[in-house]
Amino acid sequence: MNDFLKRCFSIKSEPAQTASRQDSARPEAKTNPDDVDEKRASHIAVIYRSELDYISRCVLDYPDIETGGDLFGFWTNEGIPVVLYAIGPGRNANHQNAFFVQDLNYFVKIAGTVADRYQLSHMGEWHSHHQLGLARPSGHDANTIFNGLRDVPLRRMLLCIANYRQGRTTVNPYMFHESDMRHFTDASWRVLSLQSPFRPLIDNDLKDILIHPRSSSPCHGEMRILGAAPSGNSGNEAARLGEGHWMRRVGGVDLLKRIIRVVGAAAPGETVSPKWDEYGNIFLTFGGRAVRLNEAFPQDPPVMMSEGSPNDSQAPWDYCPACSGEDNNALILEAFEKWISLSLNGGPAGNGTTEVSPATGTPTTGTPTGNAPAENSPAGNSPTGDIPGGNCATDNNTEYNNNSTEEGYDDSIEVQG
Repeated sequence: MNDFLKRCFSIKSEPAQTASRQDSARPEAKTNPDDVDEKRASHIAVIYRSELDYISRCVLDYPDIETGGDLFGFWTNEGIPVVLYAIGPGRNANHQNAFFVQDLNYFVKIAGTVADRYQLSHMGEWHSHHQLGLARPSGHDANTIFNGLRDVPLRRMLLCIANYRQGRTTVNPYMFHESDMRHFTDASWRVLSLQSPFRPLIDNDLKDILIHPRSSSPCHGEMRILGAAPSGNSGNEAARLGEGHWMRRVGGVDLLKRIIRVVGAAAPGETVSPKWDEYGNIFLTFGGRAVRLNEAFPQDPPVMMSEGSPNDSQAPWDYCPACSGEDNNALILEAFEKWISLSLNGGPAGNGTTEVSPATGTPTTGTPTGNAPAENSPAGNSPTGDIPGGNCATDNNTEYNNNSTEEGYDDSIEVQG
């Protein structure tokens, strides 16, 4: 069990990559919302509003770095997860720009008590991609879960990916099942607008162990909600990441996370903040500088910017896609490490500069400020909706409708559009 837990919570740098599992969401056919087969991954996940609020507060504590936690509850006969209790990171959790490792001792203490005294199962985990805009499991995330299903073994697991954008958080569920070890399912929430009955009990029982988020109020953004009408903004994600964008290719998500680590290592002491604009340009800002990666990267070179404008002199981009026959993450990273080293040391001397190659239709100046990226979710038919967070800046009191019935599951949902 401990070996499995270490695998589940060790999202470390340079993970092994299995190409077929990156962006491995199963294409979903139109289904009846109540048509769930326990022999397949469920497209429905149930969560109490109190637990969704708790995760949001945890994410708000770490808007610029990854964080995470664990989920407890039970599985219905149809294989639908019901989340009754969520925890955040332990005191010794490892938070980094591009990975999160849970405090294992903290998890084991809580999981043991929750299982023994309350008969709640550990159903999976959640972690944030903060402002990376990666609102889907990365290839390494998927591989970790698939390995756990195979090695423990387990029949199914729930993974939730959280993001932070413009002061609001999103948390979306992804289901993994032993029947398909190559794809995961984009599930939708059925939110019970109640406080979980286990929240006050376990909070009191483990008051000397639990570490609660510092943020006192949740602030929810748009999420996949069962039965919610599609948002009027749902098409923006596809517009920002066109079909040919390098982030959509196999390994694209993990490549960005590794590039962020390279920038952080090359600029010690600086916080690397990823942002992007409506043209699909990705900006990695640190201090008064930024690295711009356009939609045709790595065929187009990265661009070093200072105070919002491209530097007059750009370091040479020594990457040859024709040499490997296809985009190769290892070769791209090797070229990027050389480029960032030259760029941060003033660029090459003499005539060894390269011309800036902006994306088609992209302004050549101006780094977007104050705008976190949209989630990198695929275009599709998954409905999205807002879960109101009240006044996100000042509302410290969350109310729950304890009279909700099954027909009232989505009473707390507001739909945009």
